[in-house]
Amino acid sequence: MAATTTGRTLCPYQGLQTPNLLFRTPGSPGFVRWVVSAVPAPPRSDGKSDGTDRRGRGGYGETRGSNRGGHGDVRVRPSDGRPGNHQLRDIQRKLVDALDVRTILGLCDPGLVNKFSAVNVSTALSKMAKNAKRTRFVTKLDHHPSLVALCERALELLKMNQFPHRPVCNSAHALATLQQAGVLTVTEKDKKKKENGNVTPAQSVWRALFDAMPRVASELEKGPPRDPNALNPNALNPKSPNPKLQTLHPQETSARQSTMFLYAAALVKEIPCDEILAGIWNELGVDESRIASHHVSNLVWSLGTLQLDPGLTGWGIIDRAVPSAFANKTEFNSQNVANTWWGFARLRRAPNPESVKVLSAAIVTVQNEFKPQELANCMWARATLSSSQNLPVEQSVKAAFDSVAVTTLTGNSSTQKFKAKELSQVFWHYASLGTCCISQISPPCLTLQY
Repeated sequence: MAATTTGRTLCPYQGLQTPNLLFRTPGSPGFVRWVVSAVPAPPRSDGKSDGTDRRGRGGYGETRGSNRGGHGDVRVRPSDGRPGNHQLRDIQRKLVDALDVRTILGLCDPGLVNKFSAVNVSTALSKMAKNAKRTRFVTKLDHHPSLVALCERALELLKMNQFPHRPVCNSAHALATLQQAGVLTVTEKDKKKKENGNVTPAQSVWRALFDAMPRVASELEKGPPRDPNALNPNALNPKSPNPKLQTLHPQETSARQSTMFLYAAALVKEIPCDEILAGIWNELGVDESRIASHHVSNLVWSLGTLQLDPGLTGWGIIDRAVPSAFANKTEFNSQNVANTWWGFARLRRAPNPESVKVLSAAIVTVQNEFKPQELANCMWARATLSSSQNLPVEQSVKAAFDSVAVTTLTGNSSTQKFKAKELSQVFWHYASLGTCCISQISPPCLTLQY
């Protein structure tokens, strides 16, 4: 306990309310706040508290007014003092620090998971997704007892409307990443299994997360040549006569969350319905100044992967966000640049003139950071936009491509080599533009790339 300047003793957790940031460094104030808020705290029947108050500025859970340190009319919500809550806080810390999927599954004991909050569930799923590549699995985890328990708890919380927007987007991203890693089955492509109703717990959660996304009823503005009536024929949760409309409090909106959800959908090739997309544009539009380079790249990459025209509203947000997002050289990397150009090329839509200038300068800035795949995708994108949209490739960009391509083709690093598909993209770039720097390289160097 620490003494204040007024001589009153305060609980170290007092006043901590909601988790604002995820994955803080253990030991930092933000980390403690998140861990504490991850534990649900229903009031005790006797009205008393164990001191871990979530609201108030000095009360002890049973005071209001000047008695025992209360402040005026500040209401103090008593928290639960059962040992289970302390155990959940300990597990939350261990989940954050876990570096192995098996460790995470071991922490998610089925008998304890039914007490998890939405933050606990999304943390467990997110940490499994982050560490999935470090663990080898003999079989998938679709029916692992701990994972099934996590999914059932998620469904329970979603039905009770106790799964906030941030955990919804984080959980969707985690499930999509786990499917991409071959650990889970989130979307079923087998028509027979779909018809037989063989749905895994993770698939049920995935559908419920889509249902929990905020939606806007108004039609997205569509630009030619797309037919608005035919857009998204395979969208999940197709439009209904009475769509479920939801709104978000301004503090719940986040460019990271909205783009993360669309990125998750793109990973598993699942097209959201028009109302969800309109909700995403609505969320991004709350404060466009928060849209950073990685948000733009994830957004445009996702749209390109899904071959999804964002309409006039979406393009307006993207066109306004690109110049500021890529203006500062320290706020973007080679992957952001490559994914953004690749997404524009996949959509067969050139950036506006201001964005072209900034994104072209970004290529020159990060040229020495390009990995082979990023370079190949970026070269393919510029050549594609040149041939389909008459967007010329600047001399500075050509010089940057030539320099990095020659370095990659002639380098001795075994990890910095083009794969067959990437090499074909490089050759197609030069063939499409009618230029070539490959003549500077001997044939044996090209053979070594395969």
